[in-house]
Amino acid sequence: MAYLPSDAVHNLILKNPTSLEIDFIIYLAQYLDTDDKIRGVYYKDAMEALGCCKQSFYNVLRSLEKKSIIRIDRESEIDYDITFLFGDDFSYEHAKKVGYLPARLDTIHSKQFKELPAIAKMIALDLLLIVRTNKGWKIGVQTFYDKYAPEDFSKSEGEFVLPFPIKVKTLKGYLKQLKSIFYINKTLNGLYTFAVRTIKVAPDDVRKKDVKVSDNDLWTQRLVSNLCRRHKIIGYAKQKLKDTAHLLLQYKNIAKELGKSVCDVMISAFDEAVLSSGRRLNPKYIHVLMEEFLYDT
Repeated sequence: MAYLPSDAVHNLILKNPTSLEIDFIIYLAQYLDTDDKIRGVYYKDAMEALGCCKQSFYNVLRSLEKKSIIRIDRESEIDYDITFLFGDDFSYEHAKKVGYLPARLDTIHSKQFKELPAIAKMIALDLLLIVRTNKGWKIGVQTFYDKYAPEDFSKSEGEFVLPFPIKVKTLKGYLKQLKSIFYINKTLNGLYTFAVRTIKVAPDDVRKKDVKVSDNDLWTQRLVSNLCRRHKIIGYAKQKLKDTAHLLLQYKNIAKELGKSVCDVMISAFDEAVLSSGRRLNPKYIHVLMEEFLYDT
């Protein structure tokens, strides 16, 4: 499963991302592989998922790189390999220790979330970390204001949630917008209560086809399909895609024990298979080559 650990989320917020940049990071996080990379990021896929134009895709790539939120590598002329720079560890072990958001959480992919302005999204991400962990949250009104809109930003005792100070009046405006994804009530005894609304994937959402796909199948099948695109392999049977993708899971732990990246091994085996047998997807031959590359010292 892909995770957004709480420390990484807070580091991202402090880099002051735009609304689209936040959506882009959330979109990418679903496909984190065993090396904490997102390989084969293709502009058409991102455009469909984010509802943005081609120029916006390239603008957000450059902007995120400039802010040191991501690193971009070109392993192909048609797509990008991306590494997150706002967190050191995206593993489940670390995420479970510090708290996390599942990268495929429906709420953060919803239309309601995407329509929020950047600061409202930052507050929403922090609230989701707290509210989901505690299955609801109660906090004093003034304490809440001190957390997100302290009167003296420079002397605030808590950790800064937002990248710059905002006024309480502004925060109240964001709270109204956040009611699209939270139940928010102000009690008579001076408390704010929060609960997360249930938001399901809409019938017309581009993610609907992935709802029943497991987290492991999502990133492994995506990696293999991207390799097929890079090598211009078309018309392959879906079962062959699944069989090839399963090799990543089959050899993941073995590769780790041998100090190798199972993704790099797959890519090398895939490239060799195409070079030797032409532009077709051959899981059995890729399997043989993966074993060779794994145990080749």
